[in-house]
Amino acid sequence: GYKIGFINDAEIWLLMLKKRNTSVHIYNEDEIDELILLICDSFILAFTVLKDTLVKKLEEAESDWM
Repeated sequence: GYKIGFINDAEIWLLMLKKRNTSVHIYNEDEIDELILLICDSFILAFTVLKDTLVKKLEEAESDWM
């Protein structure tokens, strides 16, 4: 998605993948709190930006057909 412009911050998406893979093995409450903060402060924003980008690209594609 990064190469074709769907996402603009590859680092945050790679971090999300890493956290997804390790989150099932978190048993420490402090680590859980850290993950919750990452989700609230960074991951949700990344998905919002992705959604906005996809909507914009869809609108551009639709206007190209008209």
